[in-house]
Amino acid sequence: MVSIEKIAADLLTEHASSCRDNRFAEHHGINHLGAAYDAQDAFVDRLLENERTTVTGYKLGLTSVVMQQMSGITHPVAGVVLANTVFNSPLQLMDGIFSRLVLEFEVVVRLNRDLCGPELIDIAKVAACIDGVAPAIELVDVRDADLAAIDVLSLVAQNAWGTGLVVGQFQRSWPDLSSIVGRVTLNGEHIDEGTGSMALGHPFASVAWLANHFIARGKTLKAGSIVSTGNITKVRFPEAGQSYRFILDGLGDVKVDIQV
Repeated sequence: MVSIEKIAADLLTEHASSCRDNRFAEHHGINHLGAAYDAQDAFVDRLLENERTTVTGYKLGLTSVVMQQMSGITHPVAGVVLANTVFNSPLQLMDGIFSRLVLEFEVVVRLNRDLCGPELIDIAKVAACIDGVAPAIELVDVRDADLAAIDVLSLVAQNAWGTGLVVGQFQRSWPDLSSIVGRVTLNGEHIDEGTGSMALGHPFASVAWLANHFIARGKTLKAGSIVSTGNITKVRFPEAGQSYRFILDGLGDVKVDIQV
């Protein structure tokens, strides 16, 4: 494998460009998930230093069975959310600020206690550590990536393509999150909906998976972290003049406007 310093430098260069190397892992000798997450860690450390920001949480990708089957895996992947990429709703974006923007519609949770081992974490343990739930729209700049042939090792190394997160107001009480309905509108017209069960059966299951992933890597999912638990509807490719709103029943909404 190429040195971790070289990998981090190349990821940083790629981050500043409008392209993604769809075979980044292969080109850098990254041949297993552990090495891909090591690359992600090194890349994030560089971002934290260069952008003078902090880690505010984490995101999950490939949480649907369909996306996992397309990618040849049986589990989600994780990425880091930086504080300078989290925005309050409503967010106005100028068209063209990203190369190829995708919107994902998610349930975000906030932890008030650490989730740590050595025992495996389950949904019940997660539920006892959550003090807020909110709707969110994740911003993903896929750039020129081939979405029909995602290379998981490259995706992980590239921090799961994390670009931004628009978060609504956190609520301290919430309905059942497996059956909660999330509705998407485009310019005021209803276009899609899904339920929290699309995120590994329950958004807390996503958090449990992440906590156990951390335990396996000798880490702890810390109190104060937010976790974006996975897309629950179809992804959308926004265009200039479009306004997207995501409403979680009983929990409020979040909005992104693409300016002309």
